[in-house]
Amino acid sequence: YDPDNEYWPEGAGWEPKEPQLESAVLSLIYDEGYRQTAEFEGAEIVALAYTGLLARELTRHYKEQSGIEKVGACFGYDSGDVIHLGWL
Repeated sequence: YDPDNEYWPEGAGWEPKEPQLESAVLSLIYDEGYRQTAEFEGAEIVALAYTGLLARELTRHYKEQSGIEKVGACFGYDSGDVIHLGWL
């Protein structure tokens, strides 16, 4: 984790077996936000907020299970827009 280099994940040398996150909640956010008649235009922001909470909780759980004291965490899109949670 390098908070000063937003491109650090590109050279991390690890990729998940399944790169897509399967989430019923994210699917519902997407469906609600992109329906033709939807007045809700903040689906992307809500999805990022939910993903941030999920990333924080998964990092917390990983730390508890592994015994590691701190873990650098971020989340975002494959195309960029990385949001840093920092050292957790």
